[in-house]
Amino acid sequence: ALTSVQFSIKALSYPEPPKVTPTMGIARAPTQTPREKLPLIMQGRSVLKGRYRLTRQIGQGSWAVCYEARSIADPKQTIAVKCIPRKGLPYRHRIAINGEVVHHQRVSGKHVNILRVVGVEENPRDDILYIGTELCAKGSLYSFTKRDVFLAQPALTKSIFKQVVDGVKAMHDNGIFHRDLKPDNIFVKEDGSVAIGDFGFATSRASTTSFGMGTPGYVAPGTKLSYCLPTAS
Repeated sequence: ALTSVQFSIKALSYPEPPKVTPTMGIARAPTQTPREKLPLIMQGRSVLKGRYRLTRQIGQGSWAVCYEARSIADPKQTIAVKCIPRKGLPYRHRIAINGEVVHHQRVSGKHVNILRVVGVEENPRDDILYIGTELCAKGSLYSFTKRDVFLAQPALTKSIFKQVVDGVKAMHDNGIFHRDLKPDNIFVKEDGSVAIGDFGFATSRASTTSFGMGTPGYVAPGTKLSYCLPTAS
């Protein structure tokens, strides 16, 4: 069985992740895409202490590019590797990324509906952070909602919803609060079950005075977002 490798940066006390503001953009996107900040050739690169080799790109977000990786010892074993280029990032964003890893590792393996961390590695030469997780071959839940898979499927909808709630409860039981639940951050495994990932906005603080967290289309209406007017909505 794969075991989680502890993150090499000691987490003593990380500040809250940066707020989302209109000037930063909803997705917190940098001026360059993450792929433009990575080395030109990524496929074939060995990562996670040389245990895995990147094979193909399978996704890209605001801060990272995700690759499928194959075990060098056992080519039948595949995982997902999130590659985060940190060069040029403001200090507060680098701290937030470190916090993401620490929070995710804290709940990894605690519940089947939480994305499991396989290993984490820093590459000081390129200033790239590699986060290896179990591979959810069917992609994000968002791709299924776009195809209207859940229309007239109440039993399936309830099953997925219950899995998400179970995963969230396990996080809360372990002192982690996600704060950015949405279909894009829920991933579908080969067997059709789901796992919650992307802990970029997660916190270990039970209460906070920081608002503006999450994605506007999915946050609770009562959340005070600096770019939502009126706040009473």
